[in-house]
Formats: sequence, structure tokens, C-alpha cells
Amino acid sequence: MTENRKTAVIGTYMGSAGRVPGADLGARRLKESIAFGGAVRDAGDIIPAVDPGTRKGLRNLDRALDVSCRLRDRAADAFRAGEFVLNVGGDHACALGSIAAACAAFGPEHFGVLYLDAHGDINTPETSPSGNIHGMSLAAALGCGDPELQAVAPVKVRPCNVLFAGTRALDPGEQALVDEERMGVIMAHDIRFFGVEAALERIWKFLWERQIHHLHFSIDIDVVDPGEAPGTGVRVKHGLRAEEFLEIVHAVRGLDILRSADLVEFIPALDRKGRTERLCREVLDAFLA
Repeated sequence: MTENRKTAVIGTYMGSAGRVPGADLGARRLKESIAFGGAVRDAGDIIPAVDPGTRKGLRNLDRALDVSCRLRDRAADAFRAGEFVLNVGGDHACALGSIAAACAAFGPEHFGVLYLDAHGDINTPETSPSGNIHGMSLAAALGCGDPELQAVAPVKVRPCNVLFAGTRALDPGEQALVDEERMGVIMAHDIRFFGVEAALERIWKFLWERQIHHLHFSIDIDVVDPGEAPGTGVRVKHGLRAEEFLEIVHAVRGLDILRSADLVEFIPALDRKGRTERLCREVLDAFLA
């Protein structure tokens, strides 16, 4: 990330796209911990303005659309000003807005997404076992799934330019899409077995082979093993160790092609001894130092 670039920080307080509430409170707590000034600008907050409800069998669809569209537009303004965009969420549904803005700003040909998450979030209403919208956000950015969610992203991400890392919970429909579209996947057990250095080499190779010149880095704290980051809503065993996670974050943060990032899914009520919050704050420090 270019050192002299200004960073626009957006707080996205969406916490109702999954079954476990509270990610909105996590986003607020993290954003309130940031010291603004100098090269770090407070670009405001996105607070849901639409009442919760179910439509087309999707819980809180209208709220997710509202938040994602407003985040997209706020991020687009920051990109036009030449700023790096840091989205502090909220649940991962909001990443549809930040990814949509970045892909439109830089164009799909050389734009890529590195998705550091236990899950793929490329389900559709037809493939999702849970029906949770936060598991459909990336699918919509690719042009899959519900048409209204897809419409948030007028310029679609090329599926072959998406790389998942730390993954360990792909649903059957997601795995089928990964295979069909030649999406990259670095499983959590590979990172733990072969080491972070080998994982980073695979990331660099992917970015070079796909000719990625502009990168969005989407970080879900559930990529970390729940023994070290319990404060999140959809915990999956055998995740990354905290030190492995932070090593990847710091390495990717240093890339000149990095244009934007998300940090999402911290739920304070589920945390123990502040472990998850400390990890999240270390991520913020890495981006804002």
C-alpha cells in the first residue's frame, strides 16, 4: 500500500444479515478506537435506514441492499479522491458495497479480490443451506444469485480473479462454482501444514498470473481459529493461528496494488478476555500506521 496515500475509514454498522446479531456493535467499537487525523480520514458511518424484514425468502434483504448501496457510493467518492478505503464492518454482507465500488473504480480486467475468510460467501438463494445474506455477498459481486443483490455491483468481478485464503467451510454449491470458474483457494489446513511463507508465495503467484494490478482485501475475523478469536458469529474449528493471520495481513498490507480492505464480523458479546478485539485492533493498526 502506498505510504503517502490518504486512508478513508468508513464504519458500516450492519449486523443483521446473519443469524447471530452484534457485528454492528463490533464495528462501532472498533471504529471508535481509531485516532483520526493526518493521513487517516473519518469518512463517516453507514447506519441501516431500512426496517428489518423478510422478502423473497431472504431475511433483511432490503436492509442489506440499503447499506451496501450507500457504502458503495461512499467508497466511490473516496476512490475518486485517490484515497485508500478501509471498511470497518459489520457483517460480511456489507462487503458487496466496498467490492462493487472498487471494481467499478479500477475496472474488472486487472482487479482482484483476496478473501481471507473461513467461508466462501458465494452461495445463492438456491444453494445456501442457511439463507443468510452475508453468505451471498461475494456471489452477487460476481454476478450470481439474487438479481437485486447483483444490481448493487454494476461492474462485476471476474470469478477467476478471486482468491480465497484460510478457507475451511465451502458448501457444495460454492465448491461447484469455485471449480467451474477456476477460482483460487488456499485452505486453512494447507497454511497450517506448509506454513505462511508458502501461502504467501501462492498469493503472489496468483496475483502475477492473473495480472492483478488493483486488489481488494476482505478480512473476516472468523478466519482465525475460534480458540484464539471466539468473538464472531459463525465459528469453524481448525482455523489460522493468530500469528499466521497477522503475518498474512501485514504482508498483503504492504502491496502497492492494494486499494481497499474490509474488516468484518467481530461480535463483542461473544468475545472472551478481549482476544478477538485485540486481533482486530492489530489489523487496524497495520492499515493505519
